[in-house]
Amino acid sequence: MLEKIDLNQIDHELFDVTAELIAEKLNEPLSQRGKKGINLNKSTQIRRFYEDIIAWDSQLNQLSSLEARKARFQEVLPLIKMLNAKVAYAYNRELVDEQFRDFIQCCIRQIKPDNLDGFKHFKLLFEAVIGFMKNKS
Repeated sequence: MLEKIDLNQIDHELFDVTAELIAEKLNEPLSQRGKKGINLNKSTQIRRFYEDIIAWDSQLNQLSSLEARKARFQEVLPLIKMLNAKVAYAYNRELVDEQFRDFIQCCIRQIKPDNLDGFKHFKLLFEAVIGFMKNKS
């Protein structure tokens, strides 16, 4: 599933087929994966991560010029990348499962300092995944 994610060269299936596959994996109860337990990926936990992404995106979109957005992106990228630590913490506290942790880490690690579009694509992919998760819940 994660091998289909390329935020730097998106294909026509990323926000549709790939997002739906990711949502299905995130909705899958742990018991179906051979582990004891329930689905750890509660909507409130996932929403917290998505809201962080939305906040950074809104902050960037408030700037009028592309150059200003790129400059601000350079400044906030370390904080965006810190989501990897946050998702690791949530995973260790059993608030999210390894599927969600891996999804976030895969995407965040693809966001490069010189590619604001990669961040935008991550936001859109995350939005699509949430849309499909609600559909599957």
